[in-house]
Amino acid sequence: MRRTDRRTGVDLALLGLIVLVGAALRLLWLDRYPVGWHHDEALMGVMAGQVYQGVNRPIFFASYLGQEPLYLYLTAGMMALMGGNMDILPVRLTSALIGLATIPMTYLLCRELFGRRVGLVGAALLSFSFWQVMSSRDGYRSITLPLLASLAVYLYWRARRSPSWGAHLLAGVAIGGSWYTYLAGRAFPLVFGAHGAWAALWHRSPARYRLWHGALSAAAAAIAVLPLAYFWATNPGTFGARMGQIFFWGAEPAKGGPLVVLGGNTTKLLGIFTIYGEPLWRYN
Repeated sequence: MRRTDRRTGVDLALLGLIVLVGAALRLLWLDRYPVGWHHDEALMGVMAGQVYQGVNRPIFFASYLGQEPLYLYLTAGMMALMGGNMDILPVRLTSALIGLATIPMTYLLCRELFGRRVGLVGAALLSFSFWQVMSSRDGYRSITLPLLASLAVYLYWRARRSPSWGAHLLAGVAIGGSWYTYLAGRAFPLVFGAHGAWAALWHRSPARYRLWHGALSAAAAAIAVLPLAYFWATNPGTFGARMGQIFFWGAEPAKGGPLVVLGGNTTKLLGIFTIYGEPLWRYN
């Protein structure tokens, strides 16, 4: 057996063990822990149930300040696979399987960017991550964004390393697909725009084929987002309903103005990961 083949076999065995442990953390006693339904989980269950029953199947759910569709349709499919079960289990099982799929996707992405060892370490860290385990055991649509985001970066990076029309087309579709996951996904394509601008400046005179490939990815992403864009254009107010509530620039003067609010929110967010943790019981 060649050394490369032996190394590949070891990597796959270790990755399999990492995924197995991750599955246990995400799937055991899923219907009992966390205890009870949070009202946002119940909302996901109700809306997915409407999709399953054929009552409501839009491209974007305008109710409750707007809900991206991917998680709800996947949950409706899980309800169908479980024989019409519309309790908490299919909702959380959808999250658990999405969270579990993110582990090997993280391995592929980290290996592509930094090598096999970093790939295994990244997959292991995600497998044992309290945040990702907790999100995988709750029924919230945000769990879909890390999976789509890591897939998009993986395809984008492979397309840059081995350029082809097909690779850039797939990368663009994945980037556009991130808009169907969660509110934060709308800002995600800016990462690729910034990287493309940096690459153009770094190379100064980028090859024409790279420009065409980048344009193809951007066009594919735009086409993927087009159904959502059409819905927002024909249903005024649905695009920014939730963003209008949380955007710091609209902060009241009594709170110190937008920059003070932005600084305070940033400090609190950093503190969650370092000093005092997450105060909401559903995440802690």
